[in-house]
Amino acid sequence: MAAAQSLFEQAVEEMDRKQYASACPKLEQTTQMLPEALGAKETLARCYEAQGRLASAWAQYGLVNALASRAGQTQRAAAAGRKAAALKPKLATLTVELPDAVRGLSGISIASDGLALGAAVWGTALAVDKGEHVIEAKAPGYRPWSSKVAIGEDGAHARVEVPMLETLEEEEEAAPPPTPAPVMSASVPPPPPAPAPAPAPAPAARPWQRPVGIAATVAGAAGLGATGVLVALAVGKKNASNQDGHCDALNTCDETGLELRAQARGFGNGATATLVVGSLLAAGGVVLLVTAPPGKDRPATTGAIRWGIDVSPARVGVQGAW
Repeated sequence: MAAAQSLFEQAVEEMDRKQYASACPKLEQTTQMLPEALGAKETLARCYEAQGRLASAWAQYGLVNALASRAGQTQRAAAAGRKAAALKPKLATLTVELPDAVRGLSGISIASDGLALGAAVWGTALAVDKGEHVIEAKAPGYRPWSSKVAIGEDGAHARVEVPMLETLEEEEEAAPPPTPAPVMSASVPPPPPAPAPAPAPAPAARPWQRPVGIAATVAGAAGLGATGVLVALAVGKKNASNQDGHCDALNTCDETGLELRAQARGFGNGATATLVVGSLLAAGGVVLLVTAPPGKDRPATTGAIRWGIDVSPARVGVQGAW
């Protein structure tokens, strides 16, 4: 309701500015949204009349006259009737004639500007707005036909006769035969073989990998060696704390025992750290050595690769074979 009212008000403002080309479509939309609104229909009739579409205005005034009479709005009905009567002598007309042969076609349909014309109005002068109109004729099994008719002024009378439609068979016979597609000769050589795939690129040279692997392995071995030393120091400090009564069986210690136990824990923590770091360095170094590409003057080696970490009370080290 609100949208229809807004459209109506916009259309009225545009009519006041004589912008009928945009005002009339808004009023058409309003009458579709509010089919019972006689005021909108009457305003649309005035818009058509101002735009020069006399046949559309005449039809709209006639509709308002009929609906207003039915609703008991006698004054509005009378005013619309007078408007329609005044426009009728000025109307242009268009008559669509169909010969008997065309009328007898099964399923024949006629349209004017896209609106179907029933058999009852064939041969009847119909009120139309001035301008160009398109008449179409269709029937199953026949080629569609259309024609344009221009009506240049109000009050003009035009006539169109629909010719006999052409059958689809006649159209197909008149069409030239399709050109056959060229056939490839047997002498045409076969297509060349697909090129062989390019060889896989050689692995990129990494001259730095072997020296880094050796350095990491040596550093890892040194770390593991330091682990053994720190473990020995930690054990020695703990044993010293247990001597001379510095700590008893319940680990109750005097000041000297506490100092020795703290030193033992420090050496133990250091041993743990050097064990982890040394193991990682040693393992990483071995991986770098194993995966290093061969140099220009050194052939690639083959065979089994073995390596490991040797930890014992006397020593910690890395050993392997390539």
